[in-house]
Amino acid sequence: MLKGAVFQRQDQERLKKTIDMVTRLYVHILKRDERISSTEINILYSLLTNLFAQVDVSWEAYVKQIVESDYDIAEVFTHLDRHLSVFDKTRVIQSLVIMARTEDDFAISELTEIMELGKKLNISTDQFLPLIDHFDHKLSTPPSITCRHHLSHIRHSVFSDYVVFGSTSSADIAFRDENLNPYECALYAIDKHLFLCVSASSNVMLNGNPVAVNSIILLSKDNYISLKNRDYSYNCLEKMYLLRDEEDDIVFRKSSYDFTVHKSQNSYSFLVSGGSVALNGKEMSHGRRYEVFFDDTMQIRGYAPFHLGMVIEHRSIIGVEDYVPQKLYVCFDKGFYSTCREDSDKSIAVIELRGQIYHVLPPKKGFSIFVNRKVVTDASPINLNKDILTIGKRNFRINNLYDLIETPFEIETLSVTDIKHYFADGKLALDSISFEAERGQLVAIMGQSGCGKSTLTKVLSTEINPSYGQITVDGKDLYSNINYFLEHMAYVPQDDLLYPNLSVYENLWYRIRLRMPHIQQALLKQKVNNILNQVGLSHHRDTIVGEFKKKNLSGGERKRLNIALELLFEPTIIICDEPTSGLSFNDAEQIIDILTTLCQQGKIVIITIHQPNSSIYRKFDRVLMMDMGGKLAFYGNPTESFPYFDEELSQLTIRRAEIERKRQLMTSDYFYDIITYPEFTSRGDPVYEQYQKQVQQKRRFSPDYWRDKFKRKMLFELMQNESPDTGGRAAGFKRIKKRLSPRSYLVSLWSFISRSFRMKIRNNTNNLITFFEAPLLGLIISFILRFTTSGSYSYHDNSNIFIYIFVSIIAFIFLGMSNSIEEILRERKIILRERLMNLKMSSYQLSKLLILALFGLIQAILYHFIAALVLDIRGLAFYNVMYFFFASLIGNSLGLLTSAFIKENRAIINLLPLILIPQIIFGGAVIEFERMNRSLKLYEKHPVPEVVQLIPSRWLFEGLTTAYAKNTKFHRALARVQKKELTYLQNFRNATMNYDEFQTKRSELYHAKSEIAEKWDPDQIMNSYLNSAVSLMDGRVLNSDRNEFLSSYKLLGTKRHRTWTFNAMVILFYVLCLNLITWTKLKYFFKE
Repeated sequence: MLKGAVFQRQDQERLKKTIDMVTRLYVHILKRDERISSTEINILYSLLTNLFAQVDVSWEAYVKQIVESDYDIAEVFTHLDRHLSVFDKTRVIQSLVIMARTEDDFAISELTEIMELGKKLNISTDQFLPLIDHFDHKLSTPPSITCRHHLSHIRHSVFSDYVVFGSTSSADIAFRDENLNPYECALYAIDKHLFLCVSASSNVMLNGNPVAVNSIILLSKDNYISLKNRDYSYNCLEKMYLLRDEEDDIVFRKSSYDFTVHKSQNSYSFLVSGGSVALNGKEMSHGRRYEVFFDDTMQIRGYAPFHLGMVIEHRSIIGVEDYVPQKLYVCFDKGFYSTCREDSDKSIAVIELRGQIYHVLPPKKGFSIFVNRKVVTDASPINLNKDILTIGKRNFRINNLYDLIETPFEIETLSVTDIKHYFADGKLALDSISFEAERGQLVAIMGQSGCGKSTLTKVLSTEINPSYGQITVDGKDLYSNINYFLEHMAYVPQDDLLYPNLSVYENLWYRIRLRMPHIQQALLKQKVNNILNQVGLSHHRDTIVGEFKKKNLSGGERKRLNIALELLFEPTIIICDEPTSGLSFNDAEQIIDILTTLCQQGKIVIITIHQPNSSIYRKFDRVLMMDMGGKLAFYGNPTESFPYFDEELSQLTIRRAEIERKRQLMTSDYFYDIITYPEFTSRGDPVYEQYQKQVQQKRRFSPDYWRDKFKRKMLFELMQNESPDTGGRAAGFKRIKKRLSPRSYLVSLWSFISRSFRMKIRNNTNNLITFFEAPLLGLIISFILRFTTSGSYSYHDNSNIFIYIFVSIIAFIFLGMSNSIEEILRERKIILRERLMNLKMSSYQLSKLLILALFGLIQAILYHFIAALVLDIRGLAFYNVMYFFFASLIGNSLGLLTSAFIKENRAIINLLPLILIPQIIFGGAVIEFERMNRSLKLYEKHPVPEVVQLIPSRWLFEGLTTAYAKNTKFHRALARVQKKELTYLQNFRNATMNYDEFQTKRSELYHAKSEIAEKWDPDQIMNSYLNSAVSLMDGRVLNSDRNEFLSSYKLLGTKRHRTWTFNAMVILFYVLCLNLITWTKLKYFFKE
């Protein structure tokens, strides 16, 4: 191995030396040229990049060193003649020929120099003269150069860009047929010229004719080669060469199939996700990756066969044809209309592209279609995003992605009249805000931080009910018709509301699946893919979103995904809070362009933005400027905004020239400088004043000044119109939730469960806790408590089993809480958003509990088997796992309850002791109940204080302890025998069994008891301390006829129940109560 490493290092050094000499040769030749062209530099650049790709040396500094130094060119020629293969020498000469041809003809001096170089490298003129003749005489036939070489030598070439065809596994274009040569041919390029190298026994055909062996051919645009009944055009060969080092995923996705072709270095593979796709006649399984070769044949059911060469040739247009379909089919299925790219029995009409405009053709019999209220009797033109398509009394539009979007109504105007809002402390948040936004307008709300922009967006989105004022949509009160309008409104908050452990596609999929459980999955998938294309995230379809700091997605991409979540439901009014905050210039431009496109679709888009640049500012249709205290300073179109402040500009003294310059440049900074301009004394000193107990710089124009100025402007414009009634308090509103059908409810619940599971399983920290912390705790606790008084360990004599049970119960309560205490807190804002969508909080909570319970069950199983192995616990696996699982379930329920009530992570640390310490103190193991403060008891004769009954750990500890003592496999087997014994005795007393039969049965039972004792030795399977303690409590119960702690019986009325079963029911009741409280909080009292 050491010798091999030495040889490898020596080969690398020889390669570096040879590359050094080739570089010196090129530099030498170019330096001798009187005038170096840019084409020559381009060729040299590609050659240097090619050469140095194989070594860990940067060519930039290397070439600079060569240019500035002197060296013996004769030494260079000698080295290259000895160490370059004939193939590499020929390629060097070819590159110099192409360099010399940069001016379309050859100078005599250049030809002479090439001839001399050929002699020094011992290269025959036959290996480059055909190329010179081809260029010099502009011949149409491709030149063929004879070069005796072995094609496998290219693997040791100083050049690294060869694309090899052959049957070897190292071939770039690999074939499955072993009858082919390992090296059939190879491609390489010099500048824009593509060359084909053919081996000594090649099967390659050029333009359908055999190729001369050991030849190098300059290919032209109309050439094609054939190998193994596969034709490869010049275009395909060129793409093979250009994409040789790139990894690629080529996605084929339509309604009837879904698969991906993956390229990694020199191998290709297929991964089928949907549909029927065959490889060499055999159908490929879904979800399994298949390696494919260039002589393989693939076929999609119902389509013509294809091969990898075809995939590469058409790489740039795969999927593109879906963007501009020649025909669209309007389909009707189970009450839902949609557009499809393929005809089917569900199609009712055709929309055909004629020229640049789509035309709706008459529908099938039984259906009627209208375009802009005109019935379609012949081909009727329809404009995307604009014209209304009416089918079956329902209105639709076709958007830019050819998706059929239902538009139940057209909103023309959103009017906000005299909105006032006060915070809980009485502070004024919004002061008489009035404006009107019309269909197709992009409205920007601008202002300083803290001026009330976000509060206004929350009022508009109905998240906050304003104190006074009115908001109307086309004259109808928004709050009186809240259930109707909310279906068609979208609010994109400033913070990311994304699930970090889900992919981009999954975030969208679960959102729409939960909101629309009654719609077919195929339609929803089509919708999600359309939205991904619309916001430019289709290339990130399978990218895990990740936390903001992990940068799986850029800030702009995350913001686009937030917008996409709302576009899923085709809202008519879209409200965005700071969509460009923290983004780069390009990302901000992209966001605004997307919103502008939505306005072109007839939507009203309202955004808050702090400080837009001039190019973004000009894209707004209306601008609303706010000042501190929620005052309205200006509302109008951007061009009106600059002259509106001219009066105040004329009053400025200090920095006036600077502010005038901003006005000339039309930047948004101008408005902030004017609105917040400070007061100065005659000497130019700033003036200060006390405001809200703080001393600050006094402003020249107060917020009230700007409010009153704009109110006067409104009064002037509305002087002849009757003012609307604005004096009343905003009406309260109630959201009416639609009932889901049983099937839709199950679909919604399953979607919640699936989403929760994916998020949990992709959380590596959670997986580490689940699969390592529980067994590790089991090992530590059981090892510490493995106590023995003699030399050998005996579970029967271990006095620490009491402590083991109690510590394990507390550990699982803690594990359950640690798994769940951040679940709701982490998703708090997302829950608030989903509540506005009328999603079922019960389904959300149940999905969380079920997934947490699953992980808790895994922890319980791992913990038990480790601890049981160390402590030699036998015959108690079921009850051990069950009670540990119940303890975890209690922890999950307590964690979810806590998570629903707290708003900050810091509160977790403070609350954990308050929850866990009572579990320890009142659990019954640390402090005996008889030794507790008597004031805790409401009734003196009760053995257990009443407050303790509310503590889950007390029931868990008692239930599992009594099971250890009286419900081992020995006890259960013995109980079955004793039951038979009582039956036989009863039969004997009732004279249904004679004496001999009775004695026979008693004998059988005696032997059965002996077998049980042998199989389950009580001295090994029972713990003497637990058995004694529980037996003592059982005696008290039987004597006093009242319940005792740690008794194996529970008295309920006249019936006796086994403690481990009774306590399990109590724990499940507690789980139900805790989750009911959590659900009540989420459904009715969960606020931001």
